[in-house]
Amino acid sequence: MMVVTSRLLAMGVSLVGLYFYTRVLDKSDWAAGLVMALIGETAFAMLDMGLGLCLERRLPGILAREHREGLILIGVFVVVVIASAAVVAFGLYGWCDALAVALMKDPLKSGVILWGIPFAMAVMWRSALFCVMRGTNCFGRLSILSLSSQIFFVAGTVGGYLLMGLKGFLIGAAIAYALPCAYESWKLRRYFNVVPAFRDIWRYLKYSRSMLGERVVNAGYSFADQWVIGLVLPAASLATYNVPRSFFDRFQTLLDGMWMVPTTLLSRESARGPDAVRAAMRRLRRVFTYLFVPIGVGLLASSYFLVDILGGSKYHDAVEPFAILALHYLVLGLAAANAIIGISTIAPPGDRLRSILSKNVAYLICLPLLAKWFELNGVVGAKLMATVVEAIVAAMLMRRVLQVNWEWDSLRAVALPAALLFVVVAGGQYYFYSRLVAPLFMAAGTAIYLYLFFRRVAEEDLLFLEHILPDRARPLVKLGRWCRPGAK
Repeated sequence: MMVVTSRLLAMGVSLVGLYFYTRVLDKSDWAAGLVMALIGETAFAMLDMGLGLCLERRLPGILAREHREGLILIGVFVVVVIASAAVVAFGLYGWCDALAVALMKDPLKSGVILWGIPFAMAVMWRSALFCVMRGTNCFGRLSILSLSSQIFFVAGTVGGYLLMGLKGFLIGAAIAYALPCAYESWKLRRYFNVVPAFRDIWRYLKYSRSMLGERVVNAGYSFADQWVIGLVLPAASLATYNVPRSFFDRFQTLLDGMWMVPTTLLSRESARGPDAVRAAMRRLRRVFTYLFVPIGVGLLASSYFLVDILGGSKYHDAVEPFAILALHYLVLGLAAANAIIGISTIAPPGDRLRSILSKNVAYLICLPLLAKWFELNGVVGAKLMATVVEAIVAAMLMRRVLQVNWEWDSLRAVALPAALLFVVVAGGQYYFYSRLVAPLFMAAGTAIYLYLFFRRVAEEDLLFLEHILPDRARPLVKLGRWCRPGAK
């Protein structure tokens, strides 16, 4: 419950910060801050030698078997992170002019790179603490660190920018991350009291070598879009892209909790044989369609309104990228979510690897081509294309493993309600747009969708939907029963 609450608060803080950034900061200045954060995140992912993943996956077992050996692994990780941070700091200092030209399109902004070095170091520090907290199962402290650093970040960056401009933004960002990281490091100091020997460092570097490739591939998928925007498109494009990206990244953290339910269900059902797994997959396929299709359609229809609220008139060019990312969630509802869950839970390791490779290869092929042809929309479209390819490959693999065919009943249940939802929300905002009137059309479209959906959905799906929804959302299903034919 604490994790879910912190995610809700973090999303609220992030959207409040986004509102202030788009109103207070100049586009190019905000893009410069995003570049320094990108450098820090990418450097940590690329230079931790796979030890971050090793901590997250192997440290709990090592600590349970031999506590001191786990502390040695943490010590090795700290040494590698410190060495990586030193390399990054010297690299930024030596290549500040080239980076200013390549990423900010302005040779006069080399000073921005220098002032941003502490911020990049703080980003690496925060990422390292996240790995340690996951490996030691300190998820409560991880949620506190994530939320507190975001609150300090919004206050520090906006306040620093108002006082000192871009220089103040970067200094405020570094302090905002460093303060909570220092406090949490002190709280976790019992894990940092072992200094590893050189042979331990070499031993764990070889031990984590198998995870280095996965770490690099995941980092490439996570940050390639921002690097392409920074290197190829105008400097302000990164700020434009960050409006939809920030919204959907925070929105995804809320949906991540939903993956735990089907993952746990499939893991439990897999012990009961293939027939039980097939039945569970069919239910999940329908229910995820019921959940993701209205979300995707609603966000797609409300793209202009949401961008107008979050970004204001300066960021209306972010409407199309926002709409493409909304289509991404529509694809998740139609095909990807259930197939990807099945692949990650019950498929053999070889099938999982094929699914991951298909997604990343498709993304790396589409990204430069679509970015060249369609600029910012192409960058966002590449992520959509990668999800489509992953969904197709995962569905084919699941059909071969479980003989699960396409489910049409769920589409019949949501097709008409989703179409009317889009017509009411998008049509109302197109013809009668106002920031005050638009929420009324959104509410009307949602009410129409829910009424028609509850009348058309099967009773067994309604029971399963009620089972996986949070306790506070279950009264909505009970209310929906009154809409069903024959209800009293």
